[in-house]
Amino acid sequence: MGLDQKCEAAKVTPDEFAIRSDEYVIWVRTLPFACSLHRVAVDGTIWEMRAVRFRPQGGEWLRTGQAEVVETGTGKLALQLTAEDGTSIATEISLDSSLVRVDLRAEVEGAAWLAVDLCAAPDEHYLGFGERFDSLDQRGKAVDLWVEDGAQAGLTYAPVPFYLSSAGYGLHIDTDLRCVARMATPDDPGVVSIRNSAASLGLNIIPGATPKEILSGYTAIAGRPEVPPEWVFGPWKSRDWQTADQAGIGEDVEVQHDLGLPATVKLLDARWEVAYHTFDFDPVKFPQPQVMIDHVQAHGSRLVVWISPWMAVDNEDDPNDAYYECAERGYLIKNPAGEVYVHRLGNNPMLVGSCIDFTNPEAVAWWQDQIQRLAALGVSGINTDFGEQVPEDAVFYDGRTGGEMRNVFPRLYNEITYEALQATQPAVLLARSGWHGSQGLSAIWAGDQTSDFAHASGLRTAIVAGISAGLSGFPYWSSDIGGYFGTPSDEVYQRWTQFGAFSPIMMIHGAGRREPWTFSEQTLDLYRRYAQLHTDLFPYIYTYASEASRTGLPIMRAMPLEYPEEPESWADLAEHQYLFGQELLVAPVYYGFSRTRLVFLPEGLWRDFWTGERLPGGRVIRHRADVDQMPVFARAGAILPMLDPSPDTLLPAIQDGVRTAGNDLRLDLYSGANGRFRLYDGTEFAWDEAAQTLTISGSPVERQLSVRRVGVDSGRWSSALSGDRELPVERGSLNGGGEYGRVT
Repeated sequence: MGLDQKCEAAKVTPDEFAIRSDEYVIWVRTLPFACSLHRVAVDGTIWEMRAVRFRPQGGEWLRTGQAEVVETGTGKLALQLTAEDGTSIATEISLDSSLVRVDLRAEVEGAAWLAVDLCAAPDEHYLGFGERFDSLDQRGKAVDLWVEDGAQAGLTYAPVPFYLSSAGYGLHIDTDLRCVARMATPDDPGVVSIRNSAASLGLNIIPGATPKEILSGYTAIAGRPEVPPEWVFGPWKSRDWQTADQAGIGEDVEVQHDLGLPATVKLLDARWEVAYHTFDFDPVKFPQPQVMIDHVQAHGSRLVVWISPWMAVDNEDDPNDAYYECAERGYLIKNPAGEVYVHRLGNNPMLVGSCIDFTNPEAVAWWQDQIQRLAALGVSGINTDFGEQVPEDAVFYDGRTGGEMRNVFPRLYNEITYEALQATQPAVLLARSGWHGSQGLSAIWAGDQTSDFAHASGLRTAIVAGISAGLSGFPYWSSDIGGYFGTPSDEVYQRWTQFGAFSPIMMIHGAGRREPWTFSEQTLDLYRRYAQLHTDLFPYIYTYASEASRTGLPIMRAMPLEYPEEPESWADLAEHQYLFGQELLVAPVYYGFSRTRLVFLPEGLWRDFWTGERLPGGRVIRHRADVDQMPVFARAGAILPMLDPSPDTLLPAIQDGVRTAGNDLRLDLYSGANGRFRLYDGTEFAWDEAAQTLTISGSPVERQLSVRRVGVDSGRWSSALSGDRELPVERGSLNGGGEYGRVT
């Protein structure tokens, strides 16, 4: 076609224009209007917009029929679309290397909604849209992109206006307003309709050769988080907020130590203050907070405290002078009459108050002072709960309405808190709510599930939430072991513990009894083993945490992210299993009264994580899943680094008897193919299957390495190479495992 390779827009026929880069070409037809994206070297359409529509306030949807090109330029076209009633919609389409941008604006007063209709192929799948609790694939659903206090069906605390299509593109809907995405719904299965509640709409279309490339492209726009401090990836322990006090915190620390339960974070849940929010410890429950914090740290743990972005008034007869002080200073949101907006704050209808107005600079300064006051006491992180309660008719200091702020509010809340904490130490936030742009600020957790195997609200929904959060740019994620509402059975607690151990952050949390030592001996023993495994896997987890910060790729990876070419990766079975990093495939058991699990193994050779049993891939298997062992698989050639010996904490400790982490490692090698692993500190391990040799290079520190081939009676290791130097091999790991060979 001879189009300019410098992304110049060119007229191809009287009704067709093209914008071309080295990799992609956009075709625009003016009569009737259509726009499509293609790869230069490959036949087929990646993405196609076939209609633009708008709806006036109180009116019906009106469709544009034709377009007129009003300007061409470097990499862009400006058009004027005309609707059925003559209304003009100004449109600009541009291509910058591999990012397509579409901007539309209805040039009419009172346009309430603007929409684009995209083509949906019969076998196309749509993943993402934030932390989802119903399913991974959102095909057939009307997705309401609206921050809600809910974790069931289509409700979510952390929606994200982005999806990843199996057709080879991602779509970022560039809006902060309420948006509805109708994803090939049953009444219109050939159409994806993106509908924004404004007279304008922006789209970023991100094509890519792989889902990983697409997701990385989106996170470059949304923002990627800093790597959290190492201690974040040790086990967390909370206590029922209704009964937690200083004695209970002390019991947690002491009992975990006495029972040999690894722990690195103590989370202090709600009601540690006199009222929401004085930012002062309740002197009755916590008479010596500094002593308590010092005690926690002496055992090798850090304290994270709960907070919410509102002030409660007259809650449970608490007068809460802090609320009235904030109200008088203008720190709280207003109602349309200009008064402080008193509204419901949570599940309890008696809990009322008002949200902090984070658009008021003075309110921001006050809030950040309180956060830094906690940090000065020794608080190491903030659990930023809630953020979903903004009424639509609220009025903010900067003039925006609650409707305009509803989705933005969680991001602002976490950003301001993050900045305050970051000024004192590496900031650690564990948030519940979020939106586009929140990804670079905090880890998130799944909020409030029921403590059971309920399909719509229990463990299954947490699994889907973790995987979908990763697909939406949140790599650091957790859920409440045992669920939040209700009392879990031993089996529920056991299965959730297993899933928690293979989550980026492992956390005990919930309303009611959650202490492992209050369940059966079998449950206590299982928790101890899995919490130790999670702690031991720190070098592996932290390697992928570091990669997430660089690339935006999650630690928990949906099957299509790693194996997009396999149809089974996109099927229903695969939405309840995931890759933990690249080397491990995890299949949590999310139902009761059964001891088997169907698992899809992708092409290639796999090995049972626990036994090393060889399992050919490219098939669905029925695998044994006894209550004490979750199905986990390692790909052949996997090299898994673990701490050696097993520590109690990832932090220094001054308490006698607390085992701390060092630099020495155990390597579990799953042979059957060549393998390579690059540790977060630059150390590289390479396994040569033919030569049966492990090569170690690039270690920045002196360390001992203990190596075993899982499931293989390899006898005594004969050699190990460090660069060109052959190292002697001794029997046994620092943990005492005789099946290991150790090199220094």
